[in-house]
Amino acid sequence: MAPEQAAGHHNQTDTRTDVFSLGVILYELLTGQLPFDLSGSMFELLHQIMEGRIQRPREITKTIDFELEALLLKALALKPDDRYASAGALLKDINNYLDGEPLDAQVPTILYFLRKKARKYRLQISIAAAVLAGLIFAYTKAIEHRTELKAAEKELQIQAKKAEMAGEKAKWAELELKVLGKNEEEARAALRVLRDEYLAAQQNVSGLQQKLGQIRTPVPTKRINLKRGESSGSTALVRQPFLPAGIQSWTLETLGHRGSINKVAYSPNGLWLASGSHDGTIRLWDSDSGQLIRILIGHTGIVNSIAWSPGGSRLATGGADGTVILWDLATGQVLRTFNEPPDEVLSLAWSPKSTALAAVSNHQKALVILDPQSGIVLNTLQESHQPATSITWSPDSSLLATGHLDGTVQLWNAKSGSYEALQRLDAHTSPVNAVVWSPDGNDLLSAGDDTTIKLWQPKTGEHIRSYEGHRDAVTCLAWSPDGKTFASGSHDQTIRLCNVQWGSVPHILRDQSSNSKVDSNTFTAITW
Repeated sequence: MAPEQAAGHHNQTDTRTDVFSLGVILYELLTGQLPFDLSGSMFELLHQIMEGRIQRPREITKTIDFELEALLLKALALKPDDRYASAGALLKDINNYLDGEPLDAQVPTILYFLRKKARKYRLQISIAAAVLAGLIFAYTKAIEHRTELKAAEKELQIQAKKAEMAGEKAKWAELELKVLGKNEEEARAALRVLRDEYLAAQQNVSGLQQKLGQIRTPVPTKRINLKRGESSGSTALVRQPFLPAGIQSWTLETLGHRGSINKVAYSPNGLWLASGSHDGTIRLWDSDSGQLIRILIGHTGIVNSIAWSPGGSRLATGGADGTVILWDLATGQVLRTFNEPPDEVLSLAWSPKSTALAAVSNHQKALVILDPQSGIVLNTLQESHQPATSITWSPDSSLLATGHLDGTVQLWNAKSGSYEALQRLDAHTSPVNAVVWSPDGNDLLSAGDDTTIKLWQPKTGEHIRSYEGHRDAVTCLAWSPDGKTFASGSHDQTIRLCNVQWGSVPHILRDQSSNSKVDSNTFTAITW
């Protein structure tokens, strides 16, 4: 029974409903069991089918490869639009799998297509490679032979030049003897030869001087002393980061970043968008027109984190250089630079009332609370477990949540200002990559390398539910402003929009325009 049948939506049944049934049969043939747990009641079974809670085939048996699993999951997709359009389409993909051809169930990248073709035609490719290797060898030998001929030719030219010089030397010696000799006619003839040679040399010198006169003297360029932290317009001279000491190299900064973009964040009023990059700069954009407003220059390494103050007048940025910089956006100037925490800054978060700024560092015990007004360190939270990777404040500023490398989520009491540790949640089986509070402050989402997303009731530590579907590590999360939906980005190159209450996924966003490798398309930030 397909999900639309289990839900009683008989007006939605069509050929794709039959495809689901065929998928269940194929699943049982390959794994030896049904995709759903039959141990519960009929109501529980129907609920499983409606939610699409299917155990991944590779979790049952590793004899099923990733391609065959993708074929099965497409046939058993929760939404009819995501399944094969007909039994014929399913048959076509099964034949593709058996023949070693690319599958429709896989993302159609050029790398995937070439890999499939290479496996199918490896004999032909091996023969072609052998022929190509032979041609390369022959070409290399021809180049070596040509190089030897050129060397021999050059040696002959050198010998000829030496002979010519020896002849010239003998010629001048003979003329010298005739000038100094007793034969007057020979002496005069020798002097005429010397005069002609001198005039020819003079003419050559004049020609060279004329050519040199046409070359203008280089004009020195204007020197610009640009200081770190200075405000700049949409075009500025910025020092190239990561240079050895003593080397000064400056490039002209224009519209786009010169490196990968790590973080993006909208201002609270939605008018500006800030982006931080591997090039060590932060760019401010007009979100309506897309025009570049300003380039902020201050970090000497990768920008890892961007956080707007709740009022939107200030921006905090953290980088691999171990600094947190506070910017005044009215002038673009640096208000304050913090050298705490003492290592690469991974994440930043403002308290909702802008009274504190939390910074997470790569250092094991560097979870620091900063005072943005005075510039002092309010508190350093001592941790006995793995370093934190992400941080978030509750909307009422009473709680602080941090995600850690050991898969735990730690809650802190921020209301009293002491920041004592409260509950620690055993959230994931691998590092936590993101923690975000719901807009009303009642729920907390966490995501990790284990591909799962979990919903918590932070005040009691109760695990409410888990969301699955991503095929690789989940790297970032974002709640919708109304708190009904959240977005999740993953290494699997998808963004999933999920209904919080029902767990349904109305939209899966994929970038179909890129043909690059998977790890170059990893999502690092999401913002509403």
